[in-house]
Amino acid sequence: MHSKLHIAAGQTRSEPRQQNIDVAQGLIQKFFEDKEPPALEHGVGSAIPFENAIRRSRIETGCYECKQGLVRLDPTRTEDKELLQRIVETLCAIANIGPGVDGGLFIGVADDKKDADRIQQLDAIQPAHISSRYVVGVDRELRLLNLSLEQYKLKIVHHISQSALSEPLRSAVLAKIDCITYRGLSVICLWVPPQTSYSSIDDRVFVRKGSSTEEAKGARALNSVFERFKT
Repeated sequence: MHSKLHIAAGQTRSEPRQQNIDVAQGLIQKFFEDKEPPALEHGVGSAIPFENAIRRSRIETGCYECKQGLVRLDPTRTEDKELLQRIVETLCAIANIGPGVDGGLFIGVADDKKDADRIQQLDAIQPAHISSRYVVGVDRELRLLNLSLEQYKLKIVHHISQSALSEPLRSAVLAKIDCITYRGLSVICLWVPPQTSYSSIDDRVFVRKGSSTEEAKGARALNSVFERFKT
């Protein structure tokens, strides 16, 4: 940067100063990203928080969930019709971990090497390894479902928007849905912002038990969730 700036002694004219600002901005802007990526963004910028979250997920297992896709890996290669509802339940459970806790659910990421190997065999793609996870992308499912990437994203958006997921969580998740490209593979990122009150689905409350999602049943289990959000 130093070699490209106007640094003559006593140089106070506005034009050289503006040129210096433009040079500095041009050199550093590629190392930054938007704090709040636009909804449904499709680009490389938001791949940075995605990769960071995948690495965090090794330790904060309850805060993150990975789904390889919407299509089964069995010989039928049909859509798992119940998966979208399980995704909504998991989003609810992540939000109920407690106030100030954020997390995410990623579609297009396998958390098991066996699944990653199976996908590589079935769909002829090369998974990208991050920590203990395997990015497999959702592009491979577009042909099977006869959808474009935009239609695939909107399918997920529509299900969440029509679900009984309580507010303000539902709107918060919808506002932060993102589609990123990681090493040429498209991943849908459902970010769960910190909540100030507990979340539910049709008055059913879901919680995380390690890396699993369960419904909180019984007065003691429900009270445990309510207590987390008491001010």
